[in-house]
Amino acid sequence: MTRALRTRPGRTGALPILSMPYAGAGEGCFANLASKLAPAAELVTVRLPGRGARWGETPATDVRSLAADLVADIGDWFDEPYALFGCSMGALLAFEFAHTIRACRGVEPAYLIVAGLQSPDRLETVPRLAHLPDDELRAAVGGIGRTDAAILDDPELWSIVSGPLRHDFALVDDYEFVERPPLSSPIAAYASASDAEGPVAGLDAWRQHTRGPFHMRTFPGGHFFFEDRGDESAGELARCLDRIPRPARPTESSTWQTIT
Repeated sequence: MTRALRTRPGRTGALPILSMPYAGAGEGCFANLASKLAPAAELVTVRLPGRGARWGETPATDVRSLAADLVADIGDWFDEPYALFGCSMGALLAFEFAHTIRACRGVEPAYLIVAGLQSPDRLETVPRLAHLPDDELRAAVGGIGRTDAAILDDPELWSIVSGPLRHDFALVDDYEFVERPPLSSPIAAYASASDAEGPVAGLDAWRQHTRGPFHMRTFPGGHFFFEDRGDESAGELARCLDRIPRPARPTESSTWQTIT
């Protein structure tokens, strides 16, 4: 089975940031953000089944089972401090990954950073997109942004991207919140004033999911504010990372291990 990460963060002193992609996205979705954070941090994005290098695999049917598969696959890579980051659907997956790795391995991320999504216990307010008629879904995706008009207007291209989009939207639409003890991980939550997926009014609700420190901030822009304002976003992530204690590192040189 193809692992969920193409590369494993090395022991170079850079803090790993494990990121979860937004709906329809692949492992390269945060490449710009990763380049801004390097070399102080190593941002790696999971590869989800049913797309990219894992195209032939069956997609997960719910967020919790997907989180469990990821923990089983790569959980032993993250025993040392790391940050967990997710935008939109990825924020929900990051939340479930944090709870799952705590339940399975007794460890938690050193920081949980989420953007562009309501608190998991309030998702009934998020627009339901998975089962919209095709024309309505295309209009909704166009309104959210980040999908090229050439794809939206081309029936063949749209048929390729709409399947993964519908699947990912369904992961959020069908999610059922389960009450569990709050995480010990500090949480940072971000929203934009004009984003219906993660409105500012509900941002503070993320606070209840941690026993540790909580930080929130609003940005200008739409749903993809965290990418559109890349320098500010990288600065916010860097400030979160600065709050994480670092363990002593080996002095010998090491490189990333590539998985084939």
